[in-house]
Formats: sequence, C-alpha cells, structure tokens
Amino acid sequence: MTRLHYDAGDAHGWLAQLQGTKLFMLYPPADSARLRPLASEAETVQSGHDPLCEPPPLGSTPHVALLGPGEAILIPRCVRRGRRCAIVR
Repeated sequence: MTRLHYDAGDAHGWLAQLQGTKLFMLYPPADSARLRPLASEAETVQSGHDPLCEPPPLGSTPHVALLGPGEAILIPRCVRRGRRCAIVR
C-alpha cells in the first residue's frame, strides 16, 4: 500500500494492470486539508491518513476503483491517490 499522495511534478497518473488486481482509493482536491498532509513530504505531497485502517475523514468524498487484468486508469493531477496491489492467479 502506498500512502495517499500526489505524484511528483504535479503529474497526471496513468496505470495499466497486466495481471492480478490493484485497488485505488481516490480523493478529490477539495479533500486535501482533511487528509492530514505530511509537511516533510513536499515533492509528492503525501498524507498521514491511512484509508485501509481509518474511516474516511468527515466531509470527504473518497472514490474506489479496482483494476483487473487489461484495465487502465487515468488519474488527473491534484487527485490524491493510494493503491494496494494483490497478485491473483
């Protein structure tokens, strides 16, 4: 699992899943302040919120995507994201 984060350089995210599955937790830019940004991580703007162990912050609007083999996702810049990988055979 990666921490919730923006990609470095204010980049868009594009990921394709070849095998197994990958779970994405996505939060819109308006939720940034609710997700406890870590001051020490300026380049990727990481969050202290753990979406697998904590409920969504009050007032936030998380979105979940589960990618399977042959699927892809485009995540616009400034959307916080975290992901968890699981290889299923």
